[in-house]
Amino acid sequence: MAGKKAKLTGAGRIALAKVKKLYPKVMKVVDADEKVVITVTEKDGNTGHQLDLTECALAIACKRQLGLQGAIIGLGTSYLVRGTVATRYKTGQSITREITSFDRHKDFKPGVYTLVPYPTKAHLGAYETSTKGHATGKNPRYAARHVTTGVRSS
Repeated sequence: MAGKKAKLTGAGRIALAKVKKLYPKVMKVVDADEKVVITVTEKDGNTGHQLDLTECALAIACKRQLGLQGAIIGLGTSYLVRGTVATRYKTGQSITREITSFDRHKDFKPGVYTLVPYPTKAHLGAYETSTKGHATGKNPRYAARHVTTGVRSS
């Protein structure tokens, strides 16, 4: 549809709102097409701030290595901000484990880490999810969930 601007719905609108809280100049959130490989140095780990989505060791490494205006590194989703566009990535399990260690003990091991794109079926606007049964606890699959404490919220 050339010339028509797509309207953000559901997940896209929520993602944009989350990013705008930390980076108000962002006007658009897009899904990544390719993975990004980031090298975290010991200096990144020493200068990073615990429990901070935008100033943890990996966020500092992303900004330094890619020349970004900002980075939001969450336990499940990460956003890399360049200008007015935030690109959404899936935070891998190895990164999630390092984030947990960093937030609790300020220990982020130097190394090479990869942020990967979401699969096509999980792209923003690909489908709308239902919360039916989640909030009330009627769905037994969601009734008992473990929530990791002592780490950033996102």
